[in-house]
Amino acid sequence: MGAREQIQAGDRIIQGGRGYVNRTRNHHAVAGWLAGVIMKGFGFGLIGNIIVGIVGAAIASWLFPYLGVSLGGGIVGAIIAATIGAIILLFIIGLVKRA
Repeated sequence: MGAREQIQAGDRIIQGGRGYVNRTRNHHAVAGWLAGVIMKGFGFGLIGNIIVGIVGAAIASWLFPYLGVSLGGGIVGAIIAATIGAIILLFIIGLVKRA
């Protein structure tokens, strides 16, 4: 792959690909933290926020197509989607804890 293709690939290739994994973890951590702030009383630390963000992203990627929702393909859209999914997850956890 030449330099032009790497530039056109955008954020998929960041210094040989390793930066993409780190960037993905970062947006999951941000999504988990945001969900914890929005749903007061949920704080899980860095590792917990990453896990909540990953599960939230999975929930959003499963749910949004059924609802016809698209937030775009950028990092901001990914953070928003993962945050919404994480909020749904934390809401369900709150319901289960109350029962």
